[in-house]
Amino acid sequence: MSFRIRDRWFVILIIIGALLGSVVLTQVALAGAPSPQQDQGDIEAVGHLGGMAFAINLTDDAHFAFLGVGSGLHVFDISDPAQLRLETALPLRLGGLLGLARSGNTLYTASFHGLRIFDVSHPTQPTELGQWNGEEIRGVDVAGNSLYLAQSQQGLRILDVSNPASPQLLGTFATPGDAGVVQVAGDVAYVTCYIDWETPCPNAGFITVNVHDPAHPVQLGAYDVPKKILGLQVAENRAYLAAGE
Repeated sequence: MSFRIRDRWFVILIIIGALLGSVVLTQVALAGAPSPQQDQGDIEAVGHLGGMAFAINLTDDAHFAFLGVGSGLHVFDISDPAQLRLETALPLRLGGLLGLARSGNTLYTASFHGLRIFDVSHPTQPTELGQWNGEEIRGVDVAGNSLYLAQSQQGLRILDVSNPASPQLLGTFATPGDAGVVQVAGDVAYVTCYIDWETPCPNAGFITVNVHDPAHPVQLGAYDVPKKILGLQVAENRAYLAAGE
């Protein structure tokens, strides 16, 4: 979405993914402060990309978007929302690309069959730096030199990526079911857990883990959720969960 607040614009891409099989860029005009009762008529689609996308990450200047499209990494120029342009399509041959995380000029791509690390100092020409083999990596986040992987039945994996050419396993945390999404804020990793496509882990659909010592992660809390969590965002001591069937 492009949000206009007075004379400023913000661009956000919305991934419809498996539901609609496409990516939509829309704009919302807001006069003054956002209102929860904003007329839906102020939402206008200004760009559209066909295909199925599962993950997204933007460059700091919001000039380029990295998308996980099927089993490939696609780079789009989004500087003009009305003229979205594909710059690079890089087949990864690692199964579905489900997660993207970036730290500076380093991009981490997570898929069903492993992790691949790229230098994106030139966004349209990603250069591979390293790999790490692992099955069903569904979520990824990075903080400093530590990379956090939600690796399905393997739970939470923590890697040292100070040398991207040779990631090293630092620690693991066993979840009671499949780990699906992970986000890290400070010394806490927030992890989602599910039994199957529709069912969250009983009394532990949302787990908080102390990762101050990455080699010895310790559970802080576990929370029951009525539906499987599909996405989460942590900000200012609050976790926002997107859950559903």
